Amino acid sequence: MQMKSTDKAGKAVAPELAKLAIEAHGGLERWNRFTTLSAHLIQGGVFWAVKGKAGVLDDVTVTVDLRNEKVSHWPFGSPGSKISLRAPAGRVRERDR
Repeated sequence: MQMKSTDKAGKAVAPELAKLAIEAHGGLERWNRFTTLSAHLIQGGVFWAVKGKAGVLDDVTVTVDLRNEKVSHWPFGSPGSKISLRAPAGRVRERDR
């Protein structure tokens, strides 16, 4: 397995740590068999309450696509709300149906 990671100056950083973590969880071959990762989260705190959105993330499922830049939080926001993800240039990348 060959891994390279660099900082802004081009200096190699933490490749051994990444290699160790991947190997400790079954190796790169095992990792490559997965396409998504999901987690059921129960979280609290004052952050969303201060913003007037208490409970918005109290009980959610987060799914991450391991091959593409895509993350899903469900449920998120008020029932019936719509969410759009936009690329840096402002074009719509994905819209909640």
